[in-house]
Amino acid sequence: MTIKHIKLTLLFFATIFATNIWAQNEFSTRSKKAIEYFKQAQTHFVRNEFDDASELLHNAIGKDKTFKEAYYLQAEIYHAQKSYEQEFLIIEKAVALDSTFFVSSYFNAGMALYHTGKYDRAIEWFNLFKKYSKGKRTRLNPDAWIERT
Repeated sequence: MTIKHIKLTLLFFATIFATNIWAQNEFSTRSKKAIEYFKQAQTHFVRNEFDDASELLHNAIGKDKTFKEAYYLQAEIYHAQKSYEQEFLIIEKAVALDSTFFVSSYFNAGMALYHTGKYDRAIEWFNLFKKYSKGKRTRLNPDAWIERT
């Protein structure tokens, strides 16, 4: 599997995640204001207006600190900006809220750590992905990344 193929696969799954979040009418929060901020952030995210989207997500999380979708969208923004340290930290917070909400987040965390050169920690997160995705259909291949570290 080439680097280009892996990047395309990651982009594909990020798009699926974002689409699933955006298409749903139910969220992990009941705060109407948090949802309003989140939906505005989605619009800015699609336009690559990451600073505006981040500010709105900060507001959404301020309204409900358990708003999981807001954390994951913020992680996508950090990934797009290649702010891998920040991406990992926000995924870590989201996973602490609910370890099974978005299982691919373990893989994404592993990738963020890989990009920051924290290979031992990346392997830990790739293995967590393997554990939590066991029996689930996925195209992500953490073993390929484990071999690289």
